[in-house]
Amino acid sequence: MDYFLSTLNQNIFRTFSGNQMSSISIALLLKDGIKLINCGSPSWVHITPDIDVDSVKTQISNPLGFEEKNFQTDTKDLKVLPGSIILAHTDGVMDGSQARRNFARNIKAAGLPESDTFSYLKREAVLAGANTVLPDDFTLLFLKKST
Repeated sequence: MDYFLSTLNQNIFRTFSGNQMSSISIALLLKDGIKLINCGSPSWVHITPDIDVDSVKTQISNPLGFEEKNFQTDTKDLKVLPGSIILAHTDGVMDGSQARRNFARNIKAAGLPESDTFSYLKREAVLAGANTVLPDDFTLLFLKKST
């Protein structure tokens, strides 16, 4: 995966002469967990079945195309229980740690609904990030471990 991302980074940098960058979040689904890879995106969010909501801590890495050499990314291996939800988002949804803390506080206080969970989480993410978002994009990815 490191070779693939390094090559992709170099190609983006060379094609756009360093004037275009792309953040990316990758989730590799494993038999006993998940490997999360972050290149310049906001932190992943992990929601456990008992409604513990935390940012998945990874080292800050540059987006693809930021610089040609010395590209580094950070991966996090995470064990996920059945019913756990992993959320990736762009800064067009929530930006900054305060927005993520507001999101976590609201989800912990209200819990998760029995149905239409992803629509609820989307609405809460948009509300939490309403004052922090950057208008360049809007992407959410939800992954839920089945039981």
